[in-house]
Amino acid sequence: YLELKSNINFILYNVEPGWEHHYMEKKKHWKHFEQICKILHKTKKEVILSLHPMCNYDHYKFVIKKYNFKISDKFKIFDLLPHCWFVVSHFCTTNLIANKLKKKTLLFDVSQLSLSGNDFSTQSFFRSKYSEVVTSYSILESKIQNELTKKKNVLSKNPFLYSSKIIFDKSINFNFNNV
Repeated sequence: YLELKSNINFILYNVEPGWEHHYMEKKKHWKHFEQICKILHKTKKEVILSLHPMCNYDHYKFVIKKYNFKISDKFKIFDLLPHCWFVVSHFCTTNLIANKLKKKTLLFDVSQLSLSGNDFSTQSFFRSKYSEVVTSYSILESKIQNELTKKKNVLSKNPFLYSSKIIFDKSINFNFNNV
């Protein structure tokens, strides 16, 4: 249903659920979302949105016509990550899987948490050479253009989803006593 071609790279946009999680006002959320969509649309590349489970598909489906984007409603982000070119995201635990898969992840810090230096929840995202925190739309646009000039992604033809294997392998060794 996504009609992806094996020789076409796509950008994965992991949509921030700021409004849905109630840490961002509705107006700010949609302004931020639209700004990122405009930047991604300028690339003229295939863009697939991955919505957080709290996001209502009907609220976002306008991007299909407006920007010619696709929204994955059958495949989870873990299924898409091995096949994307790179990821535009927010502070999200799924970015750790993207890093493990060596996918460049541009993390837009709309709340400017990373600038304070006191927010420990963002610190783990600085530990990977594949993650880069972005704090402005102009910088995001520049970083995306930089990624587009790099060698194209080789799409996986392996039917076994590597990201699912990573999650499974880590979960079987997970120790609740360390939490």
